[in-house]
Amino acid sequence: MLTACLAVVALLAAAYWASSLRLPDPAAADRDGLLRWLALRDLRTETPAIRLTLLQRLQEEFRGQFDPVAVRTQLDAKYGRRVWDNALVLVETWYAKKLDDYLSAPISQRTVLLDETIAEFQQWRDLAALEPGRDSAPPGDSALLELFTRQIAGWKDNATPERRREITEFDTALRTRWILHTLGLAPGGGA
Repeated sequence: MLTACLAVVALLAAAYWASSLRLPDPAAADRDGLLRWLALRDLRTETPAIRLTLLQRLQEEFRGQFDPVAVRTQLDAKYGRRVWDNALVLVETWYAKKLDDYLSAPISQRTVLLDETIAEFQQWRDLAALEPGRDSAPPGDSALLELFTRQIAGWKDNATPERRREITEFDTALRTRWILHTLGLAPGGGA
Protein backbone atom coordinates (compact mmCIF):
# COMPACT_ATOMS: atom_id res chain seq x y z
CA MET A 1 0.00 0.00 0.00
CA LEU A 2 2.80 2.43 0.91
CA THR A 3 4.55 1.59 -2.35
CA ALA A 4 1.38 2.34 -4.31
CA CYS A 5 0.96 5.68 -2.51
CA LEU A 6 4.57 6.61 -3.17
CA ALA A 7 4.12 5.67 -6.83
CA VAL A 8 1.05 7.91 -7.10
CA VAL A 9 2.87 10.79 -5.41
CA ALA A 10 5.84 10.31 -7.74
CA LEU A 11 3.53 10.30 -10.78
CA LEU A 12 1.77 13.46 -9.60
CA ALA A 13 5.10 15.17 -8.95
CA ALA A 14 6.37 14.15 -12.38
CA ALA A 15 3.17 15.41 -14.02
CA TYR A 16 3.44 18.73 -12.17
CA TRP A 17 7.12 19.07 -13.10
CA ALA A 18 6.43 18.26 -16.77
CA SER A 19 3.57 20.76 -16.95
CA SER A 20 5.69 23.47 -15.33
CA LEU A 21 8.26 22.99 -18.13
CA ARG A 22 5.67 23.51 -20.86
CA LEU A 23 7.21 25.67 -23.51
CA PRO A 24 5.42 28.57 -25.16
CA ASP A 25 4.18 28.50 -28.71
CA PRO A 26 7.34 29.24 -30.69
CA ALA A 27 5.47 31.66 -32.98
CA ALA A 28 4.52 33.84 -29.99
CA ALA A 29 7.42 33.21 -27.60
CA ASP A 30 9.36 36.12 -26.14
CA ARG A 31 13.17 36.06 -25.80
CA ASP A 32 13.09 34.04 -22.59
CA GLY A 33 10.68 31.55 -24.10
CA LEU A 34 12.84 31.14 -27.19
CA LEU A 35 15.93 30.58 -25.05
CA ARG A 36 14.01 28.03 -22.97
CA TRP A 37 13.25 26.15 -26.21
CA LEU A 38 16.97 26.11 -27.04
CA ALA A 39 18.04 25.05 -23.55
CA LEU A 40 15.37 22.47 -22.74
CA ARG A 41 14.38 20.70 -25.97
CA ASP A 42 16.26 18.55 -28.41
CA LEU A 43 15.28 20.29 -31.63
CA ARG A 44 16.28 17.25 -33.71
CA THR A 45 13.09 15.63 -32.42
CA GLU A 46 10.89 18.58 -33.44
CA THR A 47 9.16 18.90 -36.79
CA PRO A 48 10.75 20.98 -39.55
CA ALA A 49 7.83 23.43 -39.20
CA ILE A 50 8.59 24.03 -35.51
CA ARG A 51 12.32 24.39 -36.25
CA LEU A 52 11.59 26.93 -39.00
CA THR A 53 9.24 28.87 -36.72
CA LEU A 54 11.85 28.95 -33.95
CA LEU A 55 14.49 30.03 -36.44
CA GLN A 56 12.34 32.86 -37.80
CA ARG A 57 11.39 34.05 -34.31
CA LEU A 58 15.00 33.95 -33.12
CA GLN A 59 16.09 35.97 -36.14
CA GLU A 60 13.34 38.53 -35.49
CA GLU A 61 13.85 38.73 -31.76
CA PHE A 62 17.65 38.92 -31.68
CA ARG A 63 18.40 40.77 -34.92
CA GLY A 64 21.67 42.57 -34.20
CA GLN A 65 21.22 42.24 -30.43
CA PHE A 66 22.57 38.79 -29.68
CA ASP A 67 25.61 38.39 -27.45
CA PRO A 68 26.52 34.69 -27.65
CA VAL A 69 29.44 35.04 -25.23
CA ALA A 70 27.13 36.46 -22.56
CA VAL A 71 24.58 33.71 -23.20
CA ARG A 72 27.22 30.97 -23.05
CA THR A 73 28.79 32.24 -19.84
CA GLN A 74 25.40 32.39 -18.10
CA LEU A 75 24.45 28.82 -18.94
CA ASP A 76 25.10 25.73 -16.90
CA ALA A 77 27.39 23.42 -18.91
CA LYS A 78 24.54 20.95 -19.54
CA TYR A 79 22.35 23.67 -21.03
CA GLY A 80 25.27 25.22 -22.90
CA ARG A 81 25.81 21.95 -24.75
CA ARG A 82 22.09 21.69 -25.56
CA VAL A 83 21.93 25.30 -26.78
CA TRP A 84 24.98 24.66 -28.99
CA ASP A 85 23.56 21.43 -30.39
CA ASN A 86 20.23 23.14 -31.06
CA ALA A 87 21.97 26.09 -32.70
CA LEU A 88 23.57 23.62 -35.12
CA VAL A 89 20.17 22.05 -35.80
CA LEU A 90 18.79 25.50 -36.60
CA VAL A 91 21.77 26.27 -38.83
CA GLU A 92 21.07 23.08 -40.76
CA THR A 93 17.36 24.00 -40.97
CA TRP A 94 18.26 27.47 -42.26
CA TYR A 95 20.77 26.11 -44.77
CA ALA A 96 18.34 23.46 -46.07
CA LYS A 97 15.64 26.10 -46.58
CA LYS A 98 18.07 28.38 -48.43
CA LEU A 99 19.24 25.43 -50.52
CA ASP A 100 15.68 24.46 -51.44
CA ASP A 101 14.77 28.09 -52.21
CA TYR A 102 17.83 28.35 -54.46
CA LEU A 103 17.09 25.13 -56.33
CA SER A 104 13.42 26.00 -56.87
CA ALA A 105 14.13 29.55 -58.04
CA PRO A 106 14.40 30.45 -61.71
CA ILE A 107 18.05 30.76 -62.71
CA SER A 108 17.53 34.51 -63.25
CA GLN A 109 16.66 34.92 -59.53
CA ARG A 110 19.42 32.79 -58.04
CA THR A 111 21.99 35.59 -57.73
CA VAL A 112 19.48 37.66 -55.74
CA LEU A 113 18.85 34.65 -53.47
CA LEU A 114 22.60 34.15 -52.99
CA ASP A 115 22.99 37.83 -52.03
CA GLU A 116 20.11 37.52 -49.53
CA THR A 117 21.66 34.34 -48.13
CA ILE A 118 25.01 36.09 -47.67
CA ALA A 119 23.30 38.98 -45.88
CA GLU A 120 21.50 36.55 -43.55
CA PHE A 121 24.71 34.58 -43.08
CA GLN A 122 26.23 37.75 -41.60
CA GLN A 123 23.60 37.59 -38.84
CA TRP A 124 25.11 34.26 -37.75
CA ARG A 125 28.61 35.76 -37.56
CA ASP A 126 29.01 35.32 -33.77
CA LEU A 127 27.29 31.94 -33.60
CA ALA A 128 30.56 30.04 -33.15
CA ALA A 129 31.02 31.88 -29.82
CA LEU A 130 28.25 29.67 -28.40
CA GLU A 131 30.40 26.58 -28.82
CA PRO A 132 31.26 25.18 -25.39
CA GLY A 133 34.96 25.51 -24.61
CA ARG A 134 35.59 28.21 -27.21
CA ASP A 135 37.63 31.29 -26.33
CA SER A 136 35.33 34.06 -25.08
CA ALA A 137 36.31 36.48 -27.87
CA PRO A 138 33.66 36.63 -30.60
CA PRO A 139 35.21 34.69 -33.49
CA GLY A 140 33.63 36.47 -36.49
CA ASP A 141 33.68 35.41 -40.14
CA SER A 142 36.64 33.00 -40.21
CA ALA A 143 35.28 30.84 -37.38
CA LEU A 144 31.81 30.95 -38.90
CA LEU A 145 33.10 29.84 -42.32
CA GLU A 146 35.06 27.04 -40.65
CA LEU A 147 31.94 25.99 -38.72
CA PHE A 148 29.81 25.99 -41.86
CA THR A 149 32.45 24.07 -43.81
CA ARG A 150 32.53 21.39 -41.10
CA GLN A 151 28.72 21.24 -40.87
CA ILE A 152 28.23 21.08 -44.65
CA ALA A 153 30.71 18.20 -44.88
CA GLY A 154 28.68 16.32 -42.26
CA TRP A 155 25.39 17.01 -44.03
CA LYS A 156 26.86 15.78 -47.30
CA ASP A 157 28.12 12.61 -45.62
CA ASN A 158 24.57 11.82 -44.45
CA ALA A 159 22.78 12.87 -47.65
CA THR A 160 21.57 10.91 -50.63
CA PRO A 161 23.76 11.18 -53.75
CA GLU A 162 21.26 13.62 -55.31
CA ARG A 163 21.17 15.81 -52.19
CA ARG A 164 25.00 15.78 -52.05
CA ARG A 165 25.04 17.09 -55.62
CA GLU A 166 22.53 19.82 -54.69
CA ILE A 167 24.52 20.83 -51.61
CA THR A 168 27.71 20.99 -53.67
CA GLU A 169 26.03 23.12 -56.35
CA PHE A 170 24.59 25.55 -53.81
CA ASP A 171 27.74 25.70 -51.68
CA THR A 172 29.92 26.39 -54.72
CA ALA A 173 27.60 29.14 -55.96
CA LEU A 174 27.36 30.66 -52.47
CA ARG A 175 31.11 30.65 -51.85
CA THR A 176 31.81 32.07 -55.31
CA ARG A 177 29.33 34.87 -54.71
CA TRP A 178 30.80 35.46 -51.23
CA ILE A 179 34.28 35.86 -52.75
CA LEU A 180 32.93 38.33 -55.31
CA HIS A 181 31.31 40.32 -52.47
CA THR A 182 34.49 40.23 -50.41
CA LEU A 183 36.55 41.50 -53.35
CA GLY A 184 33.96 44.18 -54.11
CA LEU A 185 33.29 42.65 -57.53
CA ALA A 186 29.62 41.77 -57.02
CA PRO A 187 27.10 44.48 -57.90
CA GLY A 188 26.22 46.00 -54.54
CA GLY A 189 29.06 43.85 -53.11
CA GLY A 190 31.38 44.38 -50.22
CA ALA A 191 30.11 42.02 -47.54
